[in-house]
Amino acid sequence: MGGVQLLALLMFGAGSGLQSVTGHVGSPDHPAVFTLHAVDETGVRVNDAPRLELDLTVEPQGRAPYRAQIKQVVALSELGSLHPGDRYHGLVDLDRPDGVSIDW
Repeated sequence: MGGVQLLALLMFGAGSGLQSVTGHVGSPDHPAVFTLHAVDETGVRVNDAPRLELDLTVEPQGRAPYRAQIKQVVALSELGSLHPGDRYHGLVDLDRPDGVSIDW
């Protein structure tokens, strides 16, 4: 295997690993409201930002609400806005209910 091919394979593998660490699971595109119930540390950091476990109620627009526990990297600047009981707006992937993008 040539050096360029090996480098491409390694970069693909690293990117796939980062995807599993960051919790990226698709393209959230459906409006939703999220109620935060609890926040826990996972002990993982990505670019110095903590990956947190979030216990949420997800309310997709026009759909029944459901409870979800997701792991998501949260920027250090956003940590002060995480308050259990607060509601946040964002997007959800209807094909992957744990695929969310929250506007902190």
